[in-house]
Amino acid sequence: MFRYTPHWEASWDGLLGLAPSNENSDSLDLMNPLQNMVAQNLLDRNLFSLKLPRGADGRGEILFGEIDHDSYVGELKSLPLLPYDENHLEEIMGRWTVPASKLNIGDGSLDFEGGVAVFETDFPFIGLPENYVMLVDQYLGMDNAGKSWDHLRSIDCSKRKLLGNITITLGEEDFVISPWEYTIEADMTKLGIKGKRCVSAFRPKEEYGDSNYIVLGSAFLRAFVGVFDLDSRTVSCEFPLPYFF
Repeated sequence: MFRYTPHWEASWDGLLGLAPSNENSDSLDLMNPLQNMVAQNLLDRNLFSLKLPRGADGRGEILFGEIDHDSYVGELKSLPLLPYDENHLEEIMGRWTVPASKLNIGDGSLDFEGGVAVFETDFPFIGLPENYVMLVDQYLGMDNAGKSWDHLRSIDCSKRKLLGNITITLGEEDFVISPWEYTIEADMTKLGIKGKRCVSAFRPKEEYGDSNYIVLGSAFLRAFVGVFDLDSRTVSCEFPLPYFF
């Protein structure tokens, strides 16, 4: 559970950039740690695998140069990185980007029509076009407790177990996230709301406007073991062990 803090009061402990390239950086001569390790031939394989903690008592893990095949079930689902071209926004240059197809919720779906998904571990939510966020939150029964706080919508956490899973299709692969991923327990005392609420992890991605780009932050990534592979130019994901809905 986190204590909600308005974005203008938030602070960061720091960031460890692991982008595949620095094409979108203002400091083109500055390599991030991953690029440095690759340049010095320090890795057996030019990749890293990531497992985020799944709760306050969970433990995360990042491995450079190898994959812990005992950390997930089934087979990894691999997605090709998208090359930058004139049809892609400048903001996604140099990032881990893959094809995004649609989002399935209930009996309906929201199409991204040739869209792009950007993986961002420093973003705690799932970024969608604003009109899609409104539709998803409405379907889930999210409300803003009578106030509008930067698109913050939530439900009573006791209702979370009644919500269904949501499927995000990347390329031709389906990735299922449960209500325990797409809602986040929050202490919203600063908003004058007593008790904890389960906040919707779907947020408008203002920096990308209403385009067909989505941002898959830690709310998505914590549901999977992710492998970010520079050699094969892929991102691969699969459910971790143990996994419970």
